This record gives sequence, structure tokens and C-alpha cells, in this order.
Amino acid sequence: MFTGIRSAIRNAKSKISPARSPLSSQRVEMPSPGLYHYLHQQDGERSRVHLRVDAGYAGNESHGVLLINASRVLHLNPTATFMAYLALQETPEAQAINAIKHSYQVTKTQARHDYVQFIDQLDQLIRPDGVCPIHDLEIEITPPFSARPSAPYRMDLAITYRCNNNCAHCYNARPRDYPELPTQQWVRIIDRLWEIGIPHVVFTGGEPTLRADLPELIAHAEQVGQVTGLNTNARRLSDAGFVQKLVDAGLDHVQVTVESHDPDIHDGMVRAKGAWEQTIAGLRNALDTPLYVMTNTTMLRENSPELGNTLDFFAKFGVPTVGLNALIYSGHGLSVGTGLQESELPLLLDQAREHTGDHDQRLIWYTPTQY
Repeated sequence: MFTGIRSAIRNAKSKISPARSPLSSQRVEMPSPGLYHYLHQQDGERSRVHLRVDAGYAGNESHGVLLINASRVLHLNPTATFMAYLALQETPEAQAINAIKHSYQVTKTQARHDYVQFIDQLDQLIRPDGVCPIHDLEIEITPPFSARPSAPYRMDLAITYRCNNNCAHCYNARPRDYPELPTQQWVRIIDRLWEIGIPHVVFTGGEPTLRADLPELIAHAEQVGQVTGLNTNARRLSDAGFVQKLVDAGLDHVQVTVESHDPDIHDGMVRAKGAWEQTIAGLRNALDTPLYVMTNTTMLRENSPELGNTLDFFAKFGVPTVGLNALIYSGHGLSVGTGLQESELPLLLDQAREHTGDHDQRLIWYTPTQY
């Protein structure tokens, strides 16, 4: 939580574009509980910022959560929540300082000092290459699971169970022909997720790109203010025109499943001849757009001996973030028999850390999976 204000701002108000008009000259009160969405643009950089204001309980004031690009989460005490709201709403500085002075019964000098320092922290944090809140700004951390969130930070939407691959290790237990919800029902679901305070949705499956209405669903989530992601085998992304449709609709990030740098290993694991070629073409097309791109690889008996070569392949391709997971024991994963023993994973983790560290990539190690 923000417990002290230590750094500084000057003109963040010119850098942050709120999703609503700046506040009027009337007295400013603590915002109503809900989700507030903002775009931060500066020097060609762009960030998505969400402020989730949670209702107080047992007579306590409202507190908040600040989410930056759906990847950095900061828990705010009531004072910091109010200051963040004032800054993100582009409240005129004099009006903001006056609101803080009256709300917290402090002097005007103290209110100005704290607010100016807070906004500088905020401006640094919301930049895409923002500073570390712990080491650079000395912000106090809260232990994981020490607070129960009012709503999830992300929701994955399995919009279809159809797939153009046939992975022997697939964890989906649903049949491929499981009935799908129509477009308008998914639209209502997206609206409801926003209403309860979920700022980030990821379209998954099955293979979500097989749904013709995927661009429409992405566009609707973008319209309401959510960050949108896509988990895909990227075979349909081999069509550059289709990729551009998704980008134009508002897609923010994509995770591409690549099982190996070796076409034979990859195609064997997904049981679809020629899949590797399409997947790699799709990965290349995604990397040629402003999308944030990462890969994900399931480490099994077939591909783990070549993990180092696969990681080097990703680095040469320019993949900034690499995800690795082991077998998920669900669906076909219960019986496939190619999962690794727990004792085999530390060596692979060391190898992954070494390779991604050498190439200045981010490593996301998903294993173990909690059931």
C-alpha cells in the first residue's frame, strides 16, 4: 500500500487522458465504488490504467487498486485512492489540493506537498518502462494473499472448444463440439465483468480464432474499457490481414503456443502436420504489430531435451517474454503419460533462467499448477 509519498510530479495532468471529462470546479468527493479506465500516452508510449475503487466496510473509507497494463497491481489506502482519482481525472491542481485539505483536515502546504510527491510517483509507475515501486520508490509491499480482492483482476473466456490442433496432452475436458454461446450472450458477459470490476479479459478456448465474431468481441471489450488478450496456437494469425483486424479491434496482447523450434517435434505434439509452419508465421506476424507478444511451451518428454535450443530460437525471433509450464493433469493430460517428474523440473528451470537471462527476456514459470 502507499503509506508515504516520497518522490515528485510536475505536469502529469498533461500526460494522462481520462475516459471521462475533467472534474468541474465543484467540491470533489471520494469517487463512487467502481472501475475507472484511463489511457496514458507520452513520447510515443501508451499505457492502460485502471483504478478500481472498492467500497469501505464497517464504517471504513473506500480503498482502491491501481492496475497498470493489467500486469502491475498496487493496493492503495483511502488517501492514495483519492489522490490517484484526482490526478487521473485531470483535476486542476488548486482544486485537488483544496479537496485534500478539506477531506483530511491538513494545511494547504501539507496537502500540496503530499499531492505533488504522489503524482510524481504515479507518473513514474504508469509508464510502460516504469520504475520498480519497491526498489526505486520504496513503496511498502503487502504479502501475497494478505488481502481478499473484491473481484478477480483477470477473467479468461473460453469462447469455443473447437480447435484446429489435436494435442494429445490437451487439458480441456469438454468435447470439441460442446455448444457455444452466441455473440450477444458473450457481449452481456463482458459487460457484467466490467460492472463487477474486472479490467482484463483473455479470449481462449479451444482455439478462439476459429470464432468469426472474435474481432467483434474484442472491440466490445475495448469499448467498455478492458485490456484484452488472446491465447492461441497462432495458425490463423499466419494471415496478416486477420492479425490486423484483431489489432484494429483493440487487442492488447497475445500468447502463442509453440512446443518446439523443431517442426517435427511441434507437429507431433499437436498432432497436426504443417501446424508449426503456420504457427511460426503467425508468431512473426504478431511480432510485426504493436501487440505485446509472448510464447508458451508445455514441457513434456518429447520436447524438454531440446528446451535450450527452443529458447534460443525464441530469442533470435525477438520474443520478449517466454512462458513455460509442465503437464496439466486434466482432460487428455490425465492419461497421456508424457508428463515430467517433479524432480526433473529444477534443471529445466535453471536452464530456462540462464537462456532467457542471456537474451534479456522475461521468463514466466507457470509450474507447478495448483488444482
